[in-house]
Amino acid sequence: MIAAALWLLVFGVGASHSHTPAPEPLVVLQWPGAAGNEIPDVFSARFLSAVRRASAAAAAAAKAPRRFRGYVLDESDRWSLRDGPSLLERFRALPQDTPGHQRAEAFLDEQGDPDATLNERETERFAEMVAREYFGTWRRAVQKADPRYPTVDVRFTSPPPGAVLRGVKAAMQPPNRAAGR
Repeated sequence: MIAAALWLLVFGVGASHSHTPAPEPLVVLQWPGAAGNEIPDVFSARFLSAVRRASAAAAAAAKAPRRFRGYVLDESDRWSLRDGPSLLERFRALPQDTPGHQRAEAFLDEQGDPDATLNERETERFAEMVAREYFGTWRRAVQKADPRYPTVDVRFTSPPPGAVLRGVKAAMQPPNRAAGR
């Protein structure tokens, strides 16, 4: 059962009784450097470098299938954010010299009171920003590595909060639409 479910996720489904070709394969891309369902420091050069390497490797592998359908991002539970601290709290807990910690502190400074108790609005805005950075970095890297497929699909194994969905929507817009043109 699990093997069948994985096959459906990776290769798609197509119930057809005609001589229609089988569905085209999908390539699933996930953050290669995080253990479990951790969200990486999306503001770090290490993250950008790892995403670029993974995108280039996936693009090279995707050239083998004759009918390639596209790329899927993530397929993990990391974005459900059900349990534990908010993304803002997680990024503030990173070592002080990391880009993620510095960005979280700068975000709070921009709000006007870096020592304030974190409110829901701030944590949601930060989660949206992190999701936009994460998925935008992946989208740009995949498009650079394989310009044949400008659209990248995003899948979640658990429903993410609305702030994450807003970040994904902003990140997945083509550049001219994201700029409001």
